[in-house]
Amino acid sequence: MPKPWGEVQRHRQVFLSQQAAQQFRGFAEAQLRRLQGIGTGKKGQRHELIGAHGYDIKAAMHVIRLLNEGIELMRSGTITLPRPEKDLLITIRTGNYGSLERVLTLATFLFRELEEGEAKSGLPEKVDRTRISELVSDTYLRFWNNSPATPGCQPLSSLDSINTACQNRGNLQKHGSLAPPRNFAGKQYESPPRNSPAPDRPAHEAMA
Repeated sequence: MPKPWGEVQRHRQVFLSQQAAQQFRGFAEAQLRRLQGIGTGKKGQRHELIGAHGYDIKAAMHVIRLLNEGIELMRSGTITLPRPEKDLLITIRTGNYGSLERVLTLATFLFRELEEGEAKSGLPEKVDRTRISELVSDTYLRFWNNSPATPGCQPLSSLDSINTACQNRGNLQKHGSLAPPRNFAGKQYESPPRNSPAPDRPAHEAMA
């Protein structure tokens, strides 16, 4: 695994917050609408499964999986794979769990558990977007600095790296995205603009 990505993994908590519960709840509700054929969910129903089992067993499995994942994330800050309740998920997915009413009863219970887990979660209410920007910026810089040298580019000194990191973070905070590497520091990338002809080709060939 590349070292920069390992650094992101070591700081994975930066990306977690109680807001993740809303995402898992939303995904589960979408599968629940498909399971019950409500609204737009009716268009995604798998009629072959409904015909064989009385309801969409695949959608039912996803409802229960998503809710359990969201509950675990709120309680522990992690998601375990393979899922600890895999036997239950397999039972639902193979149509051996029972009636649709039984699935809905379980889903209702898990929705309440997710809500309670969110309320008691030790995760922050929101992510620190500034900290995420700094981590992403530093990860890109670490990757670029460790990559093979690009022809025509000058290596960065430690002072250049510091200045580059500061400018990069400023770009993220101001524009919400990373600027192209050649815009970070004059010494880092000296490649011509995108629409300039390549140096080893005549202008008329480059425009052809």
